[in-house]
Amino acid sequence: MTQTLLATDLLAEGGTVVTATHRLARQVRLRHDRSRAAAGRRAWPTADVLPLDAWLRRTWESSNLRESAPDHLRLLSEDESRLVWRRVLASDGQDRLDAGVIVSLVASGWRLCQAWGIPASALHAADSEDGRMFAQWVDSYVAELERRGWQDAGGLLQALGHAARGIQAGARRIGFAGFDPWTPALAQLADRLQADGHEVTRLLPSRRSGTRRIVAVRNESDELARAFSWAAGHAGPGADAPPAIVIPDLERQGEGARRLGLDILAPGWRLREPAVRPVVLAAGRQLADYPVVHCALNVLDVLVADASFEQASLLLRSCYLAGADEERGGRARAELQLRRTPLEHIGPRFLATLLDRQALVMAARWRAADTLVEPLRGRRLLPSAWAGQFAAWLAAAGWPGDRVLASEEFQAAEAWQRALEAFAGTDEVAGPLPLGTAVGILAQQARDKPFEPESHDEAVQVLSFREAEGQEFGALWLCGLTADRWPGPARPHALIPLALQQAAGMPEATPAATEEQTRRRFEQLLASTEHLVLSWPVEQGDAETLPSPLLTSPLVADAYVVMATADEITLHPDRQCVA
Repeated sequence: MTQTLLATDLLAEGGTVVTATHRLARQVRLRHDRSRAAAGRRAWPTADVLPLDAWLRRTWESSNLRESAPDHLRLLSEDESRLVWRRVLASDGQDRLDAGVIVSLVASGWRLCQAWGIPASALHAADSEDGRMFAQWVDSYVAELERRGWQDAGGLLQALGHAARGIQAGARRIGFAGFDPWTPALAQLADRLQADGHEVTRLLPSRRSGTRRIVAVRNESDELARAFSWAAGHAGPGADAPPAIVIPDLERQGEGARRLGLDILAPGWRLREPAVRPVVLAAGRQLADYPVVHCALNVLDVLVADASFEQASLLLRSCYLAGADEERGGRARAELQLRRTPLEHIGPRFLATLLDRQALVMAARWRAADTLVEPLRGRRLLPSAWAGQFAAWLAAAGWPGDRVLASEEFQAAEAWQRALEAFAGTDEVAGPLPLGTAVGILAQQARDKPFEPESHDEAVQVLSFREAEGQEFGALWLCGLTADRWPGPARPHALIPLALQQAAGMPEATPAATEEQTRRRFEQLLASTEHLVLSWPVEQGDAETLPSPLLTSPLVADAYVVMATADEITLHPDRQCVA
């Protein structure tokens, strides 16, 4: 397998680029377009850049079109695969558990097994009760897929690596970008593609060199504030790529970082939404977390199974239901009255009565929606039928309101419609469902679905370590470089026997492998930009921290050290930060 530094060269020759993440696919496509424009082209073919899941589905569809063999398996979507897992767990009496947590854990464990070549039979060697239960669930899941003629994405990746009739992959040259680690399943796929006459390339970003700075800051808030202020100076029309800030614990810090970034880059954003948001968060938010989608889920809860006081209160204050502006005062009075009413569960009829003479539009909307719901209580329908009903009920209730949605709100509402469409496509897997179960499954799918609105090309990116892989940046700030995070502790999967993970070479199975992968990714990030800042907070809560050993490595030996705190901190015998 050959390696090259530039994906744009491969695309210019008509090749295909397969990426590890959707974000990387967008960046590669954008860089290709800019390179064509810089070369003086006025028109050019659309770059063939796809994330791995989309490329797998396209390859599967192409194979089905070219070969009308009766043994083709039906490819399950991620939502459908989770429905099968949910059914397996329910049949084993595990439906009493938190479905979202356990299904996600079990599904991720089996995907890891597929990627690293751990067969289902090997899982029975587990020496823990949880491991043995996982082995039984995997057996049931695999048996269900075989019985129904289904295949999940992990199974398709494995099957393509062992394909006997060749892979209809389209372009002769195929590049893979952002895949670290390079799993056995990917290696087998690359070998199969090469055997079929394709030229397979592992793409690496171009290596850059420039200014390197190491900064010690007081705490995490100070670190983020300095990072966003610095990023503001590197953003703008003249930059070849937007600046980025990498936060190792993005799931915990993401929402706070987003708000702080908007405070610095778009002052007053809480009062007036900026036309273009200057900060984009790459991870940390699920579709259900967006207010417009959260409102839709609350409406369905009220209509179907009554709601808690908190849900009803949010709906009375929501701007995503028709008449919100003109009835603001009346809905506020109704909400105050609701607070004085000691009810655990609140249904649409009670809300309509509460709103009479206070907010007539909302009262009429609730009655109209409840009229649509009532005939279907106790019925079992396919997801496609329920999806159409849910859309009608939301429209009757006045969702998503009558004001013009901002860009992020509009994109989230569109993503909700796509989620409804995806739910409607699960008829074969889900079968007829009672109303409460259908709403619960749809809500769980919205909670499981990561969503990132499209942003302006010049917006500051806030990324996780994983999302930053394979990218090139105009400027980059790496946060949180403390000794306990860079590298972090080994995190083997809880359900897969540790011995199997270590034997397969999973990088998070041992401290040494975790450290090696962190160092490799760190080196790639160092070479991804000409303007780099490495920082760590001296304090976390009431505890002092130590800088990551990566900051004393030869990789950053020429870095300029800056002290942003009042105390002296020693990095290395011959390198110090001094106030």
